[in-house]
Amino acid sequence: MTTRRTRADWRQLLARQARSGLSIAAFARREGIRPQSLHWWRWKLRETNAPLPSSTGSVSPGFVQLDLGHPTSDGDASAFEIALPGDVVIRVPRGFDTRELKAILETVRASC
Repeated sequence: MTTRRTRADWRQLLARQARSGLSIAAFARREGIRPQSLHWWRWKLRETNAPLPSSTGSVSPGFVQLDLGHPTSDGDASAFEIALPGDVVIRVPRGFDTRELKAILETVRASC
């Protein structure tokens, strides 16, 4: 039996997909939804000028300038910072755990 979803349901699904970091295909597979349905609803909601959730909060997707600067004299060249909107800066040390960083970024993204 097919579950009938409302416009609000699809909006919530698209918001969850954006926060998940998964592609539409991977998210759809995980949720048991046809990827074509997600694509169609994303198109439909954009067509009606309804604001869609973004995985980056209120920032439009696109390119940002990345200034790598110069390595510091203390030899910590592999450390870096991630600057986010709202004066949020995440300092990532050398040898960081990628799973931990992903969890931090997902938490920050969910709070935007």
